[in-house]
Amino acid sequence: METRLFKRRESGKSDPTTKWLKNLFRVVTVAITATIAYLGSENLDQFVSFVGSFACIPLVYMYPPMLHYKSCAESRAMKLLDLALIALGAVALVYTTYQILT
Repeated sequence: METRLFKRRESGKSDPTTKWLKNLFRVVTVAITATIAYLGSENLDQFVSFVGSFACIPLVYMYPPMLHYKSCAESRAMKLLDLALIALGAVALVYTTYQILT
């Protein structure tokens, strides 16, 4: 984020203004993150479930069949099986997200 915010390639060693602006940006970023963590601590279980739903389900059920489909699925049956597993993962993703949000 710093490289996009501070377009100049200076690290702050030669320009004290850039150095202090970067330090201020870092402090504000940490403060915002700490505030979100403090305010969201009551719903930590839902947050972990939400992250698991969007990270683990595709990792287990969707990405391996996608890779297999693109790399080495030659027969029609293997391609259909891969597509069925991808669809199962998509259904599980939608279902678990719905359960978390309700």
